[in-house]
Amino acid sequence: MKRLLILSVGFIFTFGLAPLQADEFTIGILAYHYTEHEHEVVSSFRDGIELSGIDHQFDLKVADGNAVICRDILTQWQQQQIDLVFTIGVSATRIAQQEIEDTPIVFAIESDPVTSNIVESLEQPGHNITGVSNWVSAYRKLGIFNSAMPNLKRLGVIYNPQSPVASMEVHDAQATARTRGIALIGEQIHDSNDAQQALEKLWAQDIDALWIPFDKTIFSQLGQIAQFSRNHQLPVLSSTLNGVELTTEQKPFAMVGIGVDHNRLGRRSVHY
Repeated sequence: MKRLLILSVGFIFTFGLAPLQADEFTIGILAYHYTEHEHEVVSSFRDGIELSGIDHQFDLKVADGNAVICRDILTQWQQQQIDLVFTIGVSATRIAQQEIEDTPIVFAIESDPVTSNIVESLEQPGHNITGVSNWVSAYRKLGIFNSAMPNLKRLGVIYNPQSPVASMEVHDAQATARTRGIALIGEQIHDSNDAQQALEKLWAQDIDALWIPFDKTIFSQLGQIAQFSRNHQLPVLSSTLNGVELTTEQKPFAMVGIGVDHNRLGRRSVHY
């Protein structure tokens, strides 16, 4: 099977925050999780700051997926009167927005900042926050899927409704799918134990392909999805490179994957 890999990077072009006024800037970097992608963003952001010539120091904190830890880190930074908070990921950005009113916030790996009420608009973010997005619109995403499968009519998707990114992806795709003549058929799962049943339900509805959105619950079941795909000769389309890239745990099984250049995201964040 031929596989298609699409690389993309999303940008929000907004006005910058007010210049920081200090002899040495303290920049707090807050990651809710710290995977390879977060590491790429952090590394390129730090490189960009280094090249800017700004006198600075970094304080990198990882919340390990814990909202309480995340809030404690932000409280500590406020007490220290940190100059800038750089957030990575949807959860870190949302919590920082709730906890911090005056300190500038720059975000990266924020999927849809307008829909998630992080910014007022792409042109005028408002308040003390701005940044870059890794969002790939449903129009573009389904266009890529359609290019790979011109006869795609019934697209199945499994997702956890508690996943903010996956839920936004599916919601964004519903109207776009109709305009492309595609029936989007969804099955919700709440934990990894639900995956097999959801796949069987979708298969019974005569889907042409299975879409894997950005969902950590789904990612934990890639082996099961790969086996189901092979057993039923069901094409798989992925919002990420999961399923497309060869890893130590998994051979490629997805037909199409869409990747974001996280190094460019991190470097672009420096401009704000």
